Amino acid sequence: MSSLLKRSITGLLFVIVMIGGMLWHPVSCLVLFGLITTLSLWEFMQLKRSEQPPVSPMITIPAVAGGLFIYLTVNLIHLKGLAVSGYSLIGLPVLVLFLMALFRRHDHPMDTIGKQMLGYVYVVLPFTLANVMVNTPEGFRPTTLIGVFILIWTNDTMAYLVGSRFGKHKLFERISPKKTWEGTIGGVFFCLLVSHVLGIYFSPPEPVAWYVMGILVSVFGTYGDLIESMFKRSLGIKDSGHLLPGHGGLLDRFDAFIFCLPWVFICLKLFF
Repeated sequence: MSSLLKRSITGLLFVIVMIGGMLWHPVSCLVLFGLITTLSLWEFMQLKRSEQPPVSPMITIPAVAGGLFIYLTVNLIHLKGLAVSGYSLIGLPVLVLFLMALFRRHDHPMDTIGKQMLGYVYVVLPFTLANVMVNTPEGFRPTTLIGVFILIWTNDTMAYLVGSRFGKHKLFERISPKKTWEGTIGGVFFCLLVSHVLGIYFSPPEPVAWYVMGILVSVFGTYGDLIESMFKRSLGIKDSGHLLPGHGGLLDRFDAFIFCLPWVFICLKLFF
């Protein structure tokens, strides 16, 4: 099977699973993003330089369990309308991480704790907010989140196509040599066109909100791609994992989403 065909099949299945899981039912959406959170955090915790020894499961398993605990705690409190004080429970995994570092022999405890805490902010937070976003006071409304994914896919695809055809000026050569200003501007342009269509057919939120989200996705989605490239370049690796044939790992597929979703969430909560 050619690499292009493998990539296309994986991409199609990925889109079907994502949209189907978000549309089907609140529980399927909760399970979908819970699974993505678990696998992505595992992948993040396993990131290392190629010459380094494997990351110990004694570090990865508690960190991933803590991340899943935070994800479920926030979402269940949100879904059930429980007391806001229940959010204090998310401090328990953090406390466990510090205690484990204290009692476990390790030459660089700050590095371990820092990576685990970064995993909670970088991976767990966006996917937690994604599921919170679809469960509004008015009921289960996954179309806004699906629209965000459509904008991200549009921005990524059109930035690549426009950049491949017309790109001459490098955007951030030190981190991502192939990204160009022409491709980035093309991604923004087509993202705003799709925002216009989404504003007509995906309501709520109101049409102007889709234009704002289109800009946020274009800007912060591009930053998210660059940030994940920065992580990989610092470690000397090409892909974050091998779970998705032809695409790499989950972090490779969700890099834009991870960084832009919190900004979209904040914007919608504050202004729309």
